[in-house]
Amino acid sequence: MKHFKLKDVVTTLNLFLSFYAVILAFSGKFELASYLLVLNILVLDVIDGLVARLTKSSNEFGKHFDSITDFIGSSIAVSFFVYIALWETNYIVAVICAFSFLFVGVMREVRSRIENISYKGYFIGFPRNSACLVLVAFFNTTLFDFSPLLIIPYLVILGFFQLSHVPFVGNDKPILMKIPRARNYIIAGVFYIAINSYFGFFWNSVLTIMCCYLFSSYFLVERKVWDDVKRQVAELGRG
Repeated sequence: MKHFKLKDVVTTLNLFLSFYAVILAFSGKFELASYLLVLNILVLDVIDGLVARLTKSSNEFGKHFDSITDFIGSSIAVSFFVYIALWETNYIVAVICAFSFLFVGVMREVRSRIENISYKGYFIGFPRNSACLVLVAFFNTTLFDFSPLLIIPYLVILGFFQLSHVPFVGNDKPILMKIPRARNYIIAGVFYIAINSYFGFFWNSVLTIMCCYLFSSYFLVERKVWDDVKRQVAELGRG
């Protein structure tokens, strides 16, 4: 374990909480499990990168460890959440929906390994973690209670954007702060979630913000980014 660094301790905690969240979900503590996944995505997944930069301990081991942990938490663990949320409604639908989310996650992971399409500070295709947030938030809203099968159009749209080459503004702080619209979106989003959480609508606000992010590329991403990504996709097709 000579490659194991301090940052990897945070990643290990991230991995454990994803695992434990599934146990909690199967134990009937679905909302608590959902909060654990949100903690992973919004806090721990950011902290391990911060620790790596502060300690200057980035390495190839950490890169793969973080990537695999992210895949387990946002694709494998969440597919179980989909099944648990739907199985009482319709067992067959639950299995198909859960597997479809997992399949899209696997296809995205495979694509990232064989394609070299990138743009600094941007995600290519809707991030898995963000798709995870959309679904987990949806499951905890009254919208899901009203009609659980609304998950189907959500899965179709999320699957399309995850496997697309649409550029999404990433979590690169310098780049985010240079884009006024992105900066304003983040500030408004934080206030929106904080206010709604105070009134007991945390999950509704998270779902709203993440759905806005899902379509944000069409009003946040500059034309030069779109053009460069399209050029890379075209070159890949010719290759």
